[in-house]
Amino acid sequence: AFAQSASKSVTVSGFARDSTTGEALPFVSVVLKRVADSSLIAGTVTDTTGRYSMNVAGGAEYLLEISYAGYTPRRQRLFVGSLSDF
Repeated sequence: AFAQSASKSVTVSGFARDSTTGEALPFVSVVLKRVADSSLIAGTVTDTTGRYSMNVAGGAEYLLEISYAGYTPRRQRLFVGSLSDF
């Protein structure tokens, strides 16, 4: 889900769950990094229901990295679009 704030940032949100059981995973590390140099842009951990959200600049491509003890870390590219003023 995406939402706009006064600073033109975009909210990236989602949830983490076990792919086999569907169980929500609390306290999972979720970070966004710049594609070009892997520098940290934003980071958080999931809440007790497995949900997370972060505010980032729109109109950019990031690396989304998710890690949790006992699980294989996940990494994927994520394009975050910009919202219009309309």
